[in-house]
Amino acid sequence: MERSLRPPRGRRADSRDGTPNGFHMLLIDGSGYKTRFVPAKEPERRQIRVSIESHKHGDAKEVMRDFRPGQLIQPPIRLPAVPAATLVANVFDGGPKTVVTMQIGKAEPLPMSRKRRPDPFVEDVFERNEAVKKPWIKAEPSSHVWVARLPATLPAGTHRVVVRAVTEYGDTVTGTMALEVV
Repeated sequence: MERSLRPPRGRRADSRDGTPNGFHMLLIDGSGYKTRFVPAKEPERRQIRVSIESHKHGDAKEVMRDFRPGQLIQPPIRLPAVPAATLVANVFDGGPKTVVTMQIGKAEPLPMSRKRRPDPFVEDVFERNEAVKKPWIKAEPSSHVWVARLPATLPAGTHRVVVRAVTEYGDTVTGTMALEVV
């Protein structure tokens, strides 16, 4: 029987590549098998972290401390900055055979490209905690990050973004976010 989908209260832990604390399940059916990643404390057992990389509020550490973790990577985007903004999806259990697309509103899904790079959420968390973390801790490039530029024609308004990943086993996982263009 499944337990509640609400994450337990308390601390959470992400690895340096952005994978949350969790475990893999091995599912065997006759001579076939598949694996599934189960995050321990992600909201709704989320499998994908979606963020936007457009601009940050500068390098001023005193400004960064005034924002919630993640707020700087999911800010409202100014309309002129849309063509330079990138949607970043960390598919926690993604691999070389995973196919990832993004869909904004009712538009056709667009393919995303796999790119070895750090997760912007982890970079943000480490930057804001520079004074208390060990000097050797840093965001590491991840093998399960996909990126795509936002469409240059995206109008002002609030848009629902859905990222779909089809795993090597044919399972589909999704991640969503509200994207505000001002």
